[in-house]
Amino acid sequence: MIENHRSVIKFPKSSCSLHSSIFIFIDWQLEYLSSGRAYALGDVEQSLSNSLSLLEHARKIGMTIAHFRRLMDGTFFNQATKFSSWIDDLKPRPNEMVFERKELSIYSNPAFVTFLESINLPELIVSGLTGERSCLSTAVDGAHRNHSLIFVKDASASSSVGNLSEKRSHELVCDIINLYADVKTTREMIATMTDSRAIERGSNEVRYK
Repeated sequence: MIENHRSVIKFPKSSCSLHSSIFIFIDWQLEYLSSGRAYALGDVEQSLSNSLSLLEHARKIGMTIAHFRRLMDGTFFNQATKFSSWIDDLKPRPNEMVFERKELSIYSNPAFVTFLESINLPELIVSGLTGERSCLSTAVDGAHRNHSLIFVKDASASSSVGNLSEKRSHELVCDIINLYADVKTTREMIATMTDSRAIERGSNEVRYK
């Protein structure tokens, strides 16, 4: 009798170094909030609120921030329509990076890949839409490059998969992403950032005495 064995591979976990961490906000676009559109999500308010909290905290402590959006040549995510635009609350500021691409993974943007290649041990902290598409694709691509990634699950949302609800689909997506990355809540991520900032400030105080 042959027994089946399943192996689960866990990729490298995060270190949350403020010098190499990049806060990534993926596809917070009107396409996902416009009722009646094919990509519209049913309930994204809590995820949006948490993502805004994450963004505000990252800005407050001076973190590197990058915004991504999809631009396509079909009827969805088309630059000629308002639906490709940023959600008002999460619009990039002039001092924040913006990258655009057509494919799901943010690694499909060559300029972003070049940017990461200049960073020692980059760490991506990801909030975005949608979990089962762009966020999962990004997590897999990051793992193949041996990059650390943290997926902030309650600052992201997923579309319904099959007969599952959006909530249940997102729970399953988070479990899959956790094979390639750390998965944390907004509260956990903000606490981690705050602790890391305090440690670095203490280190600097000792260094420059």
